Amino acid sequence: SVDVEIVSESGTTLWGQKDIQRLDATANALTFEHFETLNFDFSGLPAGSYTLAVTLTDRASEKSVEFEQAIIIK
Repeated sequence: SVDVEIVSESGTTLWGQKDIQRLDATANALTFEHFETLNFDFSGLPAGSYTLAVTLTDRASEKSVEFEQAIIIK
């Protein structure tokens, strides 16, 4: 599953949603890699610098990974 937050420069969460998308995949063998593309629409955000914080969670193991990406809206 995918959780997303948009955070302002001051550290305030402007928007967030848990389980915004589920990435479903099945495999007949133990799988260690998975490739997926996530697309985000930032229309409506005023010009400025933000951080996009994403958490990906494997529902089978409940293990998760988090990453952040700086974005600039001009």
